[in-house]
Amino acid sequence: MPQKKLNIIYQLIGIIVFLSVPVLFSPDFSSDMHFLKVDGFQEDFFFHCILLLFFYVNYLYLVPKFYFNKKYFTFAMILVGLFLVIFLVPSFLLHHGGHHHEMQNGIRDVLEDFNHNNRGHGDGQNNNHRFEIFNELKRVFQYLLIVLIGIVLQINKRLKQAESEKVTTELAYLKSQINPHFLFNTLNSIYSLAIVGSTNTANAIVMLSNMMRYVLNDASKDWVNLDDELNYISNYIELQRIRFEESVDIDYTIEGDTDGKIVAPLLLIPFIENAFQYGVNAEQNSLIKIEINIKKTMMHVSIWNKKVDYSKSTFDSHGIGIENTKSRLNLLYPNRHILSIQDDVDNYNVSLILHFV
Repeated sequence: MPQKKLNIIYQLIGIIVFLSVPVLFSPDFSSDMHFLKVDGFQEDFFFHCILLLFFYVNYLYLVPKFYFNKKYFTFAMILVGLFLVIFLVPSFLLHHGGHHHEMQNGIRDVLEDFNHNNRGHGDGQNNNHRFEIFNELKRVFQYLLIVLIGIVLQINKRLKQAESEKVTTELAYLKSQINPHFLFNTLNSIYSLAIVGSTNTANAIVMLSNMMRYVLNDASKDWVNLDDELNYISNYIELQRIRFEESVDIDYTIEGDTDGKIVAPLLLIPFIENAFQYGVNAEQNSLIKIEINIKKTMMHVSIWNKKVDYSKSTFDSHGIGIENTKSRLNLLYPNRHILSIQDDVDNYNVSLILHFV
């Protein structure tokens, strides 16, 4: 399910739970719903409704506009003003606007209760007052908690946005390093064909065209169809077959269903390209094995080559490509991949288990 829909569901659940609190914890709660007519419950429920509205006002408007712009005094004054409004509105609306005689009665009741307390009478009134004081303190705590939650959620949202922007920037940088790397080596391959006057030069140029079309049009996306990525790899391998002819034995197999599966672009090719640089030398017996096994939720890629002599400069340049790919794997597939590289005297083997997103 998309994250946006999940967030909406979580918010709806939160709203239902929050508005259920005054119902479930009402001292007059009963199965016959008679408590719905009790003034105390109505006032408490109305208070929760206003507090819920305040949460969204604070989270979506006040915190971004004032708190994050360091207008702390203005932010505090607005909170104090809203605090008074939120506390007065439920009582005002439910008691007909607080008529003058009701205010007088309220004041008289307070004075009478005070006198009873001084004379040691009115235990019932004392209990009621204790309950009212507890109820008011509870509301103050709820208000402050709502303010704090709004601030924390906005801070967390901004941290996630900053992390996302960092990841996007870093991935763009890594891709910018990888793409010229592919172009450089592919042009070298075609150059080698042209030098010897191979009849496969034109075919190689067509393959390069297809590869670059993929890099320019598709590889700029965050995710691509696995079929397209494997076609790109196949073009690269066929180009190497043309270039090296009989000097290298290439065993390339794909097993499994690719339908509906997506992968990050240009993620596998650095390992394959690296195998050709490690494992191909026209003066030595060269063997490269590439196996891609696709299952329902994961893909296992195994790339093995017999080591041959290579130039130090070429090795260094490809080391950059491998390190970039490791970084991309960590960014795009955290805890969703297992990469193992075995580098011994005679062989070089890469094993990558990739769980689909």
